[in-house]
Amino acid sequence: MKTDPKPVITISLAVDLEIIYDPFNGRTTTEVGELLQDKIADLLFELTPDIQGVFTSITNVEDSNVH
Repeated sequence: MKTDPKPVITISLAVDLEIIYDPFNGRTTTEVGELLQDKIADLLFELTPDIQGVFTSITNVEDSNVH
C-alpha cells in the first residue's frame, strides 16, 4: 500500500545567545560562534528525528560589555 508523501516545512528562527567568553582560552569570538552553531545543530537532530536539515549562519558577534 502506497502512502502519501508528507510535506516538509521550513521554520526560520532568530535566536540571540549571550555567553561568557574567555579571550584567553585560545578561540576567537567567531570560532566560539561556529562551535555553538555545530552544537545546536547536533542537539536539534538528536531531539527531533523529523528534522531533515539545519541551516544556520552567524549574523553578528559583538562584545556586550563595550559601551
